[in-house]
Amino acid sequence: MLGYSRLLGSCSILNAELSRVFEGLTMVWSLGVHRLGVDCDNAMEVQQTTIKQGCINRLRLLRDIKSMCGRLREVSFKYIYNAANQLVDGM
Repeated sequence: MLGYSRLLGSCSILNAELSRVFEGLTMVWSLGVHRLGVDCDNAMEVQQTTIKQGCINRLRLLRDIKSMCGRLREVSFKYIYNAANQLVDGM
């Protein structure tokens, strides 16, 4: 996915980026893609989508992402360093 636009209302940057991941996973699954590599430039996003247990699993959006990942044969998340996002990554 090269671009993402959606009215989310008032939410955190992390929620906006996780919404993008979920929409992308939903889209590729509907297209019949079963193996996917997701490149993210937000370190916290990668950490939250790959965590196995903990209180973060209570968030509905993360549960939905994990559920969608379970439908695909293989999904990998990789952090891509982007100097322009240093401030966001540190939050």
